[in-house]
Amino acid sequence: MPLKILEDKERALFGGALVGDNAVRFIYIDEAGTSALEPVSVVVGIIIHADNQWMLVKSKVAEVLDAVPDHYRPDFVFHAKNVWGDRKYREKWNRSDRLTLLHKMMSIPRELRLPIALGIVRRNHPPPDSFPPSLSEHELHHAYAFWLCVCQADKFLRNHAGSKEVATVVAEDVPKMRTFLREILSVPELAFPSPQLTFTPKQVSINPVGEFRITRILDTIHFVEKKQAPLLQIADACAYGFRRHFAEKELGDDFVTSIIGKPSNIRDDLRNPSSGLLIRFEEGDSEERKLS
Repeated sequence: MPLKILEDKERALFGGALVGDNAVRFIYIDEAGTSALEPVSVVVGIIIHADNQWMLVKSKVAEVLDAVPDHYRPDFVFHAKNVWGDRKYREKWNRSDRLTLLHKMMSIPRELRLPIALGIVRRNHPPPDSFPPSLSEHELHHAYAFWLCVCQADKFLRNHAGSKEVATVVAEDVPKMRTFLREILSVPELAFPSPQLTFTPKQVSINPVGEFRITRILDTIHFVEKKQAPLLQIADACAYGFRRHFAEKELGDDFVTSIIGKPSNIRDDLRNPSSGLLIRFEEGDSEERKLS
């Protein structure tokens, strides 16, 4: 898999001290709703163990993509937004089959019990002042959603991974995104005051816990073309599903049901201008979820 490395330092993402040295996790990152006209920015990270899960997940993505019609396959690259809305797909690929493919791609984390880290920032959030002032307001929201997402991924590593395990972020190799991430990662170590969100199926509690810092994610981002990194396509699908859910768009609730396995009140619970969320699926029960 060809990789382009942004930086290579023995530091954590955003410049803090790195705790651990066993790089066996990947965090496949994608985003949705980052333009100025969207009501909410969403960044999703799918957390995968390189040794134990990578080949299985890759095979599952290939299985889902087998449903792409033959006449689209030669140059097909999965982008959920295009599959659903692009005219060239609507003309010769019926709505029901396209919708089935989206639901199947979104359900992979639940089926294979892959943790999902999520950052959500609404347009009514005051622009964070810790990022470069050269960014526009919606870019600042995107940057903050990215930070919230990787904080939740780091939280998973601290609480549920091996004591020395660290992770590497993998993102799509889009020139604009490379420039954007390089700019926001160039600031000094970030530590925002942030609430701890704890979820159960019946209630939500929000408790101040001081500051979040990144300690278990390498200060290295691997940029890959999406066609050469099929696991990025899962993050793309889930980001699209969550964005439609939080923006209250058609099919958004159905998409989130596919992601977490049952109807959810996530949008109603997360009415704050910004939120971070970690979704874990219980071992032995692909339908049960833990939101923390």
